[in-house]
Order: sequence, then C-alpha cells, then structure tokens
Amino acid sequence: MFLNLLWLLSGSGLALLGSLILSSHLNVEQFGVITGLFSLTTLLSAICSRGQQGVILSLSPGVSKSTIKLATLKVFPLLFLCTLIFLINYKLDRSAKSLFLLSLIPFITIGIFTQILLGINQANNKLTFLGLYQSLPSLARSIPALLLLTTFFYSGKIITIENYFALNLATTLLILICTIFILVRTYNRTSDYDSPIKASKVKGESYFWATSVLSSSYVSLIAPIILFMWGEFSAGIFGIYILFWNVTNIAISAIYNNYLLPKYAKLRNDPIEAQQYVQDNLKATIATASFIAITCIALFYICTALIWPAEYREHQTFFLLALTSLVIRPFSARLGLPYNFSELIKTKTKIQITSLFVLVAGSMIFSLTKNHNLLAMTIVLSELVVLFLYAHNKKRP
Repeated sequence: MFLNLLWLLSGSGLALLGSLILSSHLNVEQFGVITGLFSLTTLLSAICSRGQQGVILSLSPGVSKSTIKLATLKVFPLLFLCTLIFLINYKLDRSAKSLFLLSLIPFITIGIFTQILLGINQANNKLTFLGLYQSLPSLARSIPALLLLTTFFYSGKIITIENYFALNLATTLLILICTIFILVRTYNRTSDYDSPIKASKVKGESYFWATSVLSSSYVSLIAPIILFMWGEFSAGIFGIYILFWNVTNIAISAIYNNYLLPKYAKLRNDPIEAQQYVQDNLKATIATASFIAITCIALFYICTALIWPAEYREHQTFFLLALTSLVIRPFSARLGLPYNFSELIKTKTKIQITSLFVLVAGSMIFSLTKNHNLLAMTIVLSELVVLFLYAHNKKRP
C-alpha cells in the first residue's frame, strides 16, 4: 500500500507540476488548447479501451493468459479507427490543432494499455504498481513541460506550445514502448488456466465500457465542448479546474480505487460484510474531503498570487464554486463502491448518464452567455445528482 501510494503521489505530483508550468508560462488561450486536446484524447482512450479494466476485475480472483490476450485484441479495432479519423482530419484541415491532435495517438494508446494493466493487477490483488500504471498518461503529459522549464532556466528559451507538443510526442513514444514491454512481460508470467467466467461472456460487459467512458467524461467531454463552443480562453479557465480535479484524483485513487475497491471486491459475495465495510469507511471519506478542500484552496491562492496571469484571478468565484464539487466526490466514491461490479454496473451507468446529461446540457446552454459562474454551479449540481442517486437507489445493497 505504501509503495503504491508513493508511486501515485510521485506521478500525480509531477503531473500537477507540469500543469502549473504550462498554465504559468503559456497564455490562457494556449493552455486552453492543450486542455481541450488532451481531454479529448483521454476520453478517446476510455472509449477505445472498451472498459477492459472493469471486465478483467470482474473475473477476479485471478487472471488467465486468454483473458489478457482477448482484452488486448478487443481494443485494436477502435484504436485503428481513431487513428484513421485523425489522419483524415489532418488531410482536410492542415491546422496546428489538427497536427497536435494527430501527435497524440501514442498518448491514447498508453491510456488503453494502462487500463488493461490496472485490471490485471486489481484482479490479482497486486497493488504495488497500480499507482505507477495510473500515472503513466500523466507522466507522458508532464515530463515535456518539466524538460522545457529546465531549458528555460538554463538557456532562457521561451516555452512555446509547438515545442511542447514536439517534445511530448518523443516522450510519449518512449513511455509507450515501456508500457508494451510491461504488458508483454505480465502476459508471459501469467498462468494458462481457464477462468470459470469466460472473458468473452462477462455479464454486462457493455456497461463496464459505458461506465469507463462516463467516468472520464466529467471533464474529458466537457473540456472539448468548452474549447469548441466557448472558445480557447474559456477552455483555459476550465483547464485550471481540471488541474484541481487531478489533485482530487490523487486522493480518490489512492484511497478508493487502489485500496478500498480491491478489498471490497473480495468481500462483495458476503452482503453483510460488504455493507459494513462501506459504512466503516466514513472517517476515511471525511479525511479525504478535508484534504481536498484545504489543498485546493491553498493551491489556488498561492498560484494566483505568485505565478498565474491576472485573468485567472479575475475568475476566483468560478474556481471556489467549482471546488465544492470536488469536496463532494469522496462521498460519492464511498457510496459508489458496490456499483463497480456486474450486478450493479448497469445502475451505475444510468446514474452517470443522468449526471453527465446535466453537465453537458448546462455547458452547452450557458455557452450562449459564457457565464463561468453558471457553469460552476452546473458542475456542482451534476456531482450532487450522483451522490443523491447512489444514496437513494432502490438496488443499493
């Protein structure tokens, strides 16, 4: 648990530092382009992965070679289609944005293979490297920013968006090679036994896919909508919220995804013990929410005072309102533990769709006024919808 947490904190910390570098050295519009394009490719990673992390976890305890092979084969058709679409888009529109988007194909691939590795390790209850695997996409995005900052200090070379994407491509390819090596090595070390549940016949597999996409969509879908409907400036403002959202994910992933969820997976066949386990985690939830609130508020005021352009400070109300949704997330994650498995995954998908509908509808409607505070209230409302439906759903154990 400690080593896993150390990996996660290190990777997430570097990702946070990379975002801070970009938001302070680029103008708001350029940061908005980076936010929108990376959010779009993160969403596409979730779509192309077809929910294989959840599918593999549902086969626990244990994973066979056939499961890994089938999970890997399932993701390639959509990855190929995504690559083809990006190529056609660049042929039709030879803009800088189209070229930047095309260069992010390896980033999408890392996200897909990472989901498979996470599912394998969670199913085997091997928690040591979960944090490292989760951090791989973040490292691919943040390392170029750190290298550019180093160059800036030593040579005075200004950080540009073109240099960032060029260096990002080189870094991503290197991390992708390492990820493929780890996946092949994991496959070779896995036994050949037949799982009692065939990976091709997992109950509700489409819902694992849907919930994987929907979990990413809270920011990954909204950021491109804001980029293309609100404009690059608003996408940059929303990018700072995503920065705080990533801080929240450090805590959520460390406590819930990497520790509580695998433990619950082992207890879920005993309803009484499973329910007691969820109830006993209230203190951890309160501590996590407190950490998120204190960290995000302190980080906001430090950054606006020291490194961020004045435009971010002028949208203080938006940030403070939106941060409320992040404090709610640990409570939603706690109540949502039982909804991550076959018997309730359909219910979780419906709840996520409802919440996402509120968020998407609000972001599109308020694009007419470009009122950022109304957008923040929509973000909070969508998180409250999740919390309420998790708590009051009739199928909740």
